Amino acid sequence: MWQLERVTALAVAGLVLSACSNGDIEATKPQPTVTVTETVTATPEPEPDGEEDVAEALPGDEEDVSDGGVGSIGDTVTNFGVEMTLHDAYLTETIPWNESGQRTDSPGYEITSRPADNGQWFVLETTVNNVGSVSMDLTCSWPIDAVAVDSEGREFDTIESLYQYEDNPRCNDNLQPGFDAAMTYVFNVPEDAEMVGMAFRDTEESGWEDYSAFVFDETID
Repeated sequence: MWQLERVTALAVAGLVLSACSNGDIEATKPQPTVTVTETVTATPEPEPDGEEDVAEALPGDEEDVSDGGVGSIGDTVTNFGVEMTLHDAYLTETIPWNESGQRTDSPGYEITSRPADNGQWFVLETTVNNVGSVSMDLTCSWPIDAVAVDSEGREFDTIESLYQYEDNPRCNDNLQPGFDAAMTYVFNVPEDAEMVGMAFRDTEESGWEDYSAFVFDETID
């Protein structure tokens, strides 16, 4: 589970040393008792940054989170050649689906409402900016590995045929370097799922565990 709480431990300890005089005590001239008090302040532990907060829930190793950082809804996060902005994230029972598979300018183009076979849909509306050096076929290839994560640490892959989601890029509509495109990712998740974020990586330039992430301020359920 992605832990978003930031905790800084502060401790103060006191050490009391008492030294009493020894030997004979004169009735008219008592020996003084000296008490020395020393206050020691512990050094605060460093506050963890966002990458460490979410590393435990990422599909990869916690030391391999990309230096593109961690964001939330409304933020832009970079992973090598992929710059992604997450606009919205929500659960829904149906999604707008191009069952015909035709382009919008085709006579056979038609959008229908597609219910989930089981569970429900988890939808992420993004803009992908290609800041890399090669083109990206966002829907019929695999330039971006996107994974949704719930509060139990379960990881979900995107559904197939994302080119059929309304207004998503079509097959072979390669996103060239220096351009951006609206891209919606859809996941099939259980009815009781509480979604806490998503992780993604550039499959062309990153290693297998070099994920960046979006962490939601509140769970989506």
